[in-house]
Amino acid sequence: MLFRSSFTGSVADPAGNAQTTAGGTDRTVTYDSIAPTLTLEQAAGQADPAKDASIAFAFTASEPLDAGTLTAADFTVTNGSAVAVSGSGTTFTLTTTASGQGDVTIAFAGSVADPAGNTKTTAGGTDRTVTYDSIAPTVTLQQAAGQVDPAKDASIAFAFTASEPLVSASVTAADFEVVNATDLTVTGSGSTYTVTATATGQGDVTVSFTGSVADPAGNTQTTAGGTDRTVTYDSIAPTLTLQQAAGQADPAKNAAIGFTFSASEALDASTVTAADFTATNGTVSLVTGVGASYTVTVTASGQGDVTVAFAGSVADPAGNAQTTAGGTDRT
Repeated sequence: MLFRSSFTGSVADPAGNAQTTAGGTDRTVTYDSIAPTLTLEQAAGQADPAKDASIAFAFTASEPLDAGTLTAADFTVTNGSAVAVSGSGTTFTLTTTASGQGDVTIAFAGSVADPAGNTKTTAGGTDRTVTYDSIAPTVTLQQAAGQVDPAKDASIAFAFTASEPLVSASVTAADFEVVNATDLTVTGSGSTYTVTATATGQGDVTVSFTGSVADPAGNTQTTAGGTDRTVTYDSIAPTLTLQQAAGQADPAKNAAIGFTFSASEALDASTVTAADFTATNGTVSLVTGVGASYTVTVTASGQGDVTVAFAGSVADPAGNAQTTAGGTDRT
């Protein structure tokens, strides 16, 4: 509030000489008894999280301050160095250097004054913390959990994970290359993504990371760990053959008759059992073997022909089932 005084009367000296005007250049005094309102928060444009260790906060007042009353001693910082203060009037910038990864927090713990001497010891402001992050994320690319390998489904899934949340927009199909597949897509958010591709032919489908991804602070990563980035695509059922075993005497005087059951590829051995075979004039007594080669032993029940047939279902490790078998001599 301004107070202004003026001379509107008449005064005289002892001789009676009168004067009705008065000189003087400064007849105004500003009355100010209200302390300034203060605000302390992140500076405009300050990245959060930030990969630059120099962190800025804004300290503003509702009226100009006596700059001499505002010093670094008025502030305390957690996980940061002593504050450097710059500015004048109503606007000041407080700069600190992060001491380590994580939150850098500032507080007003002093006293400032306006030119009238009104002091203030508290400051408003809602966001006084900036997260310092200068470390690039660690990323891993490998088979997705639950992905069958080998697989008979042409849709193959890989998992792309990070040690911290990523900027989702930085993770795209262009960041990956795939061999023996097409239609690569990426889904997910945060620290977990699924990279899906469609196999274009039988055999290995392999994915690699060839791009760049970033965390919210802007730290980029161009390499990925991971030990298993290949899935074998197999959608073709095995070809089977059932016939007399090599070296099996015919006719035979030994009641234990051997037959060979072979496949064009390794089978899931748990799917090959005695129940998959029937015998005429005999009993299937034993099935042995692994991979692509098995021996079916039939014990003759009586004199004459002993014949075996395949009547079940077997599968390769990808789950492709086969219910028929070739072979020309099963007796």
